[in-house]
Amino acid sequence: MKGPARVTAGEHTALTDTRAFNDGLAPQRKCEWVVDAKRPFAGPEAVLAYLSRYTHRVAISNNRLLAMDDPGMTVGWQEYRVKEGSKGKTR
Repeated sequence: MKGPARVTAGEHTALTDTRAFNDGLAPQRKCEWVVDAKRPFAGPEAVLAYLSRYTHRVAISNNRLLAMDDPGMTVGWQEYRVKEGSKGKTR
């Protein structure tokens, strides 16, 4: 059984050009995307348990989780493109 195709960075170096990158995304922008977002079956505790799997040395570190309340959770992040002012943002 064959695994997934391996892709190397060299195959995609042309995408470092902004125009080539945008041209590659153009067909996706024409698609009608349907997002099926439903309430979690097991409730907010299950969502927190799911997210907690990503807090240790992966995408969301403990210090980025700022708050969790009834409407949702607040995560802190850095906007490195900002030249002046505060780079710290929350979402």
